[in-house]
Amino acid sequence: MPINAVDQNELRALLLSRLAKLRAPAGVHGTVPHGTDRGVRVFGYCVQERERIARSRMEHPAVVVVLSGTKEVWRGDVAQTFAAGVPFVIPAGMDFDLVNNPDPTSGRYESICITVDEALRQTLRSSLRPVQVAGPIPDRLDVDLTPALVEAYGHAASALTGLGVAVAATLARYRVLEILLLLAEMPVAGMLTAVGRREQVEAIICADPGHAWQVGEIAAELGIGASTLRRQLDRAGTSFREVLLSVRMTTAGALLGSSGYSVMQAAQAVGYASRSHFSRHVQAVHGKTPRQLKAAVWDPPSTDAPPPPPPPICHGWIVRFGEADATGMRTASWAQCGGSEQPGAAYAAEIAKLAVSTRPACKFDERSPFWSFRTCFSPPPES
Repeated sequence: MPINAVDQNELRALLLSRLAKLRAPAGVHGTVPHGTDRGVRVFGYCVQERERIARSRMEHPAVVVVLSGTKEVWRGDVAQTFAAGVPFVIPAGMDFDLVNNPDPTSGRYESICITVDEALRQTLRSSLRPVQVAGPIPDRLDVDLTPALVEAYGHAASALTGLGVAVAATLARYRVLEILLLLAEMPVAGMLTAVGRREQVEAIICADPGHAWQVGEIAAELGIGASTLRRQLDRAGTSFREVLLSVRMTTAGALLGSSGYSVMQAAQAVGYASRSHFSRHVQAVHGKTPRQLKAAVWDPPSTDAPPPPPPPICHGWIVRFGEADATGMRTASWAQCGGSEQPGAAYAAEIAKLAVSTRPACKFDERSPFWSFRTCFSPPPES
């Protein structure tokens, strides 16, 4: 049953009372960190004069609650005003003009902000289905309160202020995650867990880093034009060439750290036909030549022939969660790319799902994430 306006006002008053312990002491102005020693990025902000911040752009999404005064969020000529006790979300990577208005009675503007950093977003993605993809922001940035959400804020405030650091370091992050999981059922969810264009491009390239990718191919996979993709990557502070090189060099570093790959095999796996060209890029990125990276790997002597390397479709996944063991190498399952016990396998499954989501014709099976991935991206057998 939806909560009516009267209930919203009551819940806002209750929320403000639960967050009172996070208010800054009188006379304190500016940024007041609350979670830096507890593994979360939560901070308060206080000013005593009306303040306008032009063209503000957040690196990470943020969930804000005004404790005193009001906040105006302008996008172009359209503004939304948020009163005390109203949670709202500011998405990342977009330009906004912000205006902080002090309360006329107290003469003070104050707010509490939760920064949804990459670690939190990754945890949310692993908990939510489906993975959200960046898109247009909703018409409203504010959040309708529920009793559960108010209680979650109260729990977080207690973890950030009322416990010793040794306990709160773990508990505070769970309490903040509790808030975000409750927000995940609301229209603002996409802004909290959204995967940006760079991450989408990385996921596609990671599927086959040896392919001679062109920006037009990637754009077609994403259903947009090449010029649009270039502009979006530029706004994210990068370029197609930089993302392609980053994925290839990260993959190359992992393959060169594996005893199963020679320098030439690693070069070919990430799309280099020229060994000298490959060596120059590896040294520029990793600070060592491919031979020096290989020299750090102990290759035990063996009279048996080495197992075959994973198929090309798997090179990128080795970067995410480690090289497969010999047993996995001999199977015809996703274990060719790793094993369920390998570190980071859950994250790799999310990346696999993201990659499959870029191809509308493909279907993703939660029970077999890598089978879904390989079925979607492996070339059809020759007739």
